[in-house]
Amino acid sequence: MTYEIKGDYYHNNFSLPPTKGLDSSYILLKKINPSNTTEILWQCPADSRHIIPVIESAEEGFICWKKTPLRDRLVKIKTYLLKIEERKNEIASTISLETGRPVWETLQEVKQSILGCTSLINNCEQQILPSGLLNHHSTDSANARVIYRPIGPTLIITSFCSPFLIPNNYLTNSLMAGNSIILKPSPETCYTSQLIMECFQAAEFPNGVINSIQGDSEISRRLLKEKSIKCVFFIGTNEAGNKVIDATQNDLHKIISLNLGSKNTTIIHDDTDINFAIKDMLISSFLSSGQNCRSTSLIAIHKNIQEEFIAKFHQLAKKIIIDDPINFEKEPFMGPLVNQQSVDNYILFIGMAKREGFEEVMRGKQIDKKNPGYYVTPSIQLTNRFDKKSRFLTSEILAPTATFIPYRDIEEAIEIANSTEYGLVSSIYTNLPQIKEKCLDELQSGTININTPTTNIEQDLPSLGIKNSGNHRAAFTAAINSCVYPLSIVESDAKKLNHHLIGFHE
Repeated sequence: MTYEIKGDYYHNNFSLPPTKGLDSSYILLKKINPSNTTEILWQCPADSRHIIPVIESAEEGFICWKKTPLRDRLVKIKTYLLKIEERKNEIASTISLETGRPVWETLQEVKQSILGCTSLINNCEQQILPSGLLNHHSTDSANARVIYRPIGPTLIITSFCSPFLIPNNYLTNSLMAGNSIILKPSPETCYTSQLIMECFQAAEFPNGVINSIQGDSEISRRLLKEKSIKCVFFIGTNEAGNKVIDATQNDLHKIISLNLGSKNTTIIHDDTDINFAIKDMLISSFLSSGQNCRSTSLIAIHKNIQEEFIAKFHQLAKKIIIDDPINFEKEPFMGPLVNQQSVDNYILFIGMAKREGFEEVMRGKQIDKKNPGYYVTPSIQLTNRFDKKSRFLTSEILAPTATFIPYRDIEEAIEIANSTEYGLVSSIYTNLPQIKEKCLDELQSGTININTPTTNIEQDLPSLGIKNSGNHRAAFTAAINSCVYPLSIVESDAKKLNHHLIGFHE
């Protein structure tokens, strides 16, 4: 299957950079099918010369969109969501082909995105409509109110992890606020982003409100330097996030929201239902083949249940079906990794764990299927303690790996979880109230899940990363706060005022 790439989207039309002759684009992105490497899904030309017209389009769109009444904005966004609903199966299949994730999982992502954006719409009026008049505390003759104004053209740079749900959350929040948007997708998911643009085009947004540009990290760097962009939502690695900061540190007019890497920990206490927790842990560690910023990499396991839990976890992990995400013989739980580099990194880290002395409970390896692809098996490691010098323990690994670390008491478990440089999400499995409370008080994470996988997302709550996982700018329901600024207004009735000036001669 070969997809037709239409190019960048601005001024409500797709524009393909030149691909032949002296005026051809400087880079050609090529996507190999992860589940069948003999197939090329698409070739996408990228050209930095499109940056200026994309910026001009977004500036024009912002002037119009910020003046559009909120209720009219919501009508357009709802129309966009209806277009997604009409094409949800096509979108899910595209995500599966580009990322390797099973189609049952990607269809779930699309449906969750629709539900999450609908919830944002239903709750937005209380967040961005002007507040009512507030009594001024210092005088009876003045009233105060707040109006939330849109920031300006907003740049959204996304990852191949959840390439539909996460950008759609930022897109919806930005558009509700009155901002125009520029979507810069991952080079791995160019066609998924094109389908997003086609749904926006079908919803007939005003000229320039919706924009998208394909490209590599250099395109992103140049976009970040543009003064017209007032808000940036970035989803990516910690290293790439630091480059965003470097590119924007001298621009005080930009709001920067970073959603970065992770090394998530789940704590399994000895009072938990082992059979229940094991199934959740398989989801936490191996869903999406571990290619999820919310995947669990580290499992702090109580010594009292260590042997039984790991043995049962291992037995169930061996039963995982790995196959083509769409054209499968048996419906898989895992598909391939996204590209060859991901496979190489995974194999590198597996070897690193062995050299660092980890016990190999289940060896991760590349495997062959009916068609050649980036297929790998899960890996399970065991170590006696958390070593901060271990690269394997401290590095983010976007692959299906789970490392068990036994602990004696909850203080030790919390220390294990807090020993990484990341702080995105943690989970705790226990029914003991005092253990729950201690974890809530002391775990250093932006989200703490109790008796549910780290991969479980509740879109009606804020989600943010602390430490090296982000800069405390929340996504989902709280992302709207990065899209607007509060304008405070104090109004007095001049007729009621009788100023008495102190320190003046009569």
